[in-house]
Amino acid sequence: MRRSKSPTLALGLLLAACADPPAAQPEPQAFVVESSDVWSGTSLTVRSGGFVDAEPSAVLLDDDSLLFTRVDDSTIHVSLPDAPGTHQLRVVSNLVLSTPVPVKLNGFLNAEAGPVFMGRAARGANLTEVYASGPTGLRRWNVSTGALFDYPDSMHAETCSRGVGLGTHPGELLLNSGCSAWQVWRVEPTVQPLDTAVWYNDRFVDQQDNTLVVPGAHYTGILRCDTPCTGSWTRTESPFDVVYAPAGNRAVVLSYRVSDTGVAVVDVPGARVNYYVDRLQSAEGAVFSDDGDTLFLAGGDSIDYTSDAEFILALRAADGLVVDSVRVPFRVCGVALDPVRSQLYAAGHVSGTGVPVLAVFDRAHLAPVTLLSAPMYTWGFPCMVLPDPLERRIYVIESPDGGFDVRIHARIARFETPPYP
Repeated sequence: MRRSKSPTLALGLLLAACADPPAAQPEPQAFVVESSDVWSGTSLTVRSGGFVDAEPSAVLLDDDSLLFTRVDDSTIHVSLPDAPGTHQLRVVSNLVLSTPVPVKLNGFLNAEAGPVFMGRAARGANLTEVYASGPTGLRRWNVSTGALFDYPDSMHAETCSRGVGLGTHPGELLLNSGCSAWQVWRVEPTVQPLDTAVWYNDRFVDQQDNTLVVPGAHYTGILRCDTPCTGSWTRTESPFDVVYAPAGNRAVVLSYRVSDTGVAVVDVPGARVNYYVDRLQSAEGAVFSDDGDTLFLAGGDSIDYTSDAEFILALRAADGLVVDSVRVPFRVCGVALDPVRSQLYAAGHVSGTGVPVLAVFDRAHLAPVTLLSAPMYTWGFPCMVLPDPLERRIYVIESPDGGFDVRIHARIARFETPPYP
């Protein structure tokens, strides 16, 4: 005789048949990077639908774990190290595909010893060409190609000067041919002597129309040379450069120690000091904006370098009003503005360690963008910063300040930038 099924068993089977099936695991989602070609030491924005339900367990650059913060349901912000080169970015999560995305971090490329190249250097018409004293006189150096051109030794005596002077117009330099008065030469596009300055100096002499700027060992003269020369002198210990506004009407003398009243900003046509920037006791880097209305000035607030930092100031060039300022943890040796981006570059050495660095700032408010490191002894003081947007390069070159010595070579470092818009 056939037994009937238990009522309890039948009810269980009925409930099991009516129950929902187990929830399916969501398909892993791809992730995208907002920009995969960025400054080293900055950050990335990463998006994925897989972030909605849970944060990733980790974000890896090659095999190194990175810090990240959630921005919204599908976005995280990832901090990057200063590690120039191409890397693989991966997100560790069951909800995100593990396929890596290549990212390029732009920063230090390489460095090497350069040619014999000393004293105050002057920029040429080409973004990557500079002039200074070479082994036999005036030397032109293309820092991009490495090409050198030595002018006839009768034009400039390298042992009687500390570099070259600037003339009024592009392509004009002041050269000292016989340890005597400085002479104005046109050096590009043709070579031609133009005039003789009326002042002898063993450093360099600049001429802007009828005004001479004459840096001495302890003072710098700003002289209006009609007949006779008249003007003023301001204290500058071991001045090594003079930086002019594009119109040539204002100038700043760079010096490791300045007047007790601060850094002098010069009225060039009036041959006088227009005002002093009293926040600084040294001036080690300066650049004017293209319109000449803003002066970016770098220096220290102490004369004995006991301070562990320096400052970069953005000043209204007409009267010295400080618009913005930033304290930097390094001694500045040179600054420059990017010709395309709204960014300021400052090269120098970290206080205490001496590590060479190139800092990038948003010039609108001097907000730090990144701080790029280079190997030790890559460059010294003073230095020039030469951005070249066409090559996506920033060159930092050292042009040693001091008496000429044919045994001393300049040094050059190269940095790569992210793509330009």
